[in-house]
Amino acid sequence: MSRWSSNENQYHGIYILHATLILKLYKNIKLSYEYEHFVDVLSIRKFRHCYAQFRTGAHDLEIERGRYHKLPLDQRLCKVCSANVVEDELHFILCCRLYADIRLCFIPRKYFMNPC
Repeated sequence: MSRWSSNENQYHGIYILHATLILKLYKNIKLSYEYEHFVDVLSIRKFRHCYAQFRTGAHDLEIERGRYHKLPLDQRLCKVCSANVVEDELHFILCCRLYADIRLCFIPRKYFMNPC
């Protein structure tokens, strides 16, 4: 019985470490545990779903896709621009050249002038 408990604790520790790495962005945005108002603001279910996926790392950026293929972090590069940088959430929203025109329409300029 003690061996089973030992293994269970070991697997629980690995799970916590894995979840900690995946939820790095989420921990930086989510400062407290409370009701999320985006649920009310984003009335279209598809948009709420995409936003929630992005916040929790359940998206298709190289930072996550590379994890499934066991690529080292520094090899999870953006494939849509020539910046040769890791495609993470920050790069996707504020830095990638492909989305510059969309960024100008929806994000105040002060947020993406020198983010990277």
